Amino acid sequence: SPWAKGTVCAVDFIQYQELHDGLDFLEKTFPDFVEVYTLHEDFKCNGKPAESKAAACEAFKSAGVPQTVQGQNTSERDRLPLKMVRITDESVPDKGKKYFVFPLSIHGIERAGAEGGTRAVEDLATWGACEKESAPDYVDCEHEDNKAPHPLLETTPQKSVTAGDALRRSAVYFIWPNPDGWRRGDRQNGIAFYQRYNGNGVDLNRDWPEQGWTHLPYTPWSEPESRAYGRVLKAIGPHDARGRPKWTGGIDLHGMVDAKAFSFTLLGGTQRDYGKDQRVLQTV
Repeated sequence: SPWAKGTVCAVDFIQYQELHDGLDFLEKTFPDFVEVYTLHEDFKCNGKPAESKAAACEAFKSAGVPQTVQGQNTSERDRLPLKMVRITDESVPDKGKKYFVFPLSIHGIERAGAEGGTRAVEDLATWGACEKESAPDYVDCEHEDNKAPHPLLETTPQKSVTAGDALRRSAVYFIWPNPDGWRRGDRQNGIAFYQRYNGNGVDLNRDWPEQGWTHLPYTPWSEPESRAYGRVLKAIGPHDARGRPKWTGGIDLHGMVDAKAFSFTLLGGTQRDYGKDQRVLQTV
């Protein structure tokens, strides 16, 4: 990236366990700005009664990659926790804040979302804490990359609010919706084998409810990952007078190396007039 930070260039993708360790570190470093959630531990697991809670909580994990045992048939799966992080200025009440959500690399093989989005988590928390003067001593708030007040839009600072101001006015959630596709690609014999799908072989980006028609075999919320995140996000966000979720916005960050994919990034997921799709595509 032309806006890369730090003195050490990345030589590999973030590994799955590094994400967990890094989020824990950020939460300890910036407790006024970072809150990390593990869905099956921190939420009520779909409100199931106590006797079925264990099974319900298990449903708040990934589908899991099937495990193979030499010479044996097994139905065991490595079901992974589903992580979510909230970035906001916790000293400001939530009432009136705008809510945003950013899923990162829902296709496990498309790494830009997880790589860039995870760094955005770190940057937002660092900039907010430096502006508030609440960062610990080992955070270099005098470095030009962190100096407060830091513009949220670095490329056009004269047109930007500061990161601290943005976090006082909004709550930003980041989720990593496909741990199966990610963890399967962690370094094995020096080669990364990331997977587009979850452990059930389902494209999770086709598994969310949407206005319009549904294309079988993709049924909204058929997979544990989309069900869990969907129910949690519906529950925690703001609601209108009729009790419907009222998030301000968000975008799913994919990111393939192939630049031809960029022409589709502004096409909405909802069914709409063919001519409008064509005009958007031509504009891009």
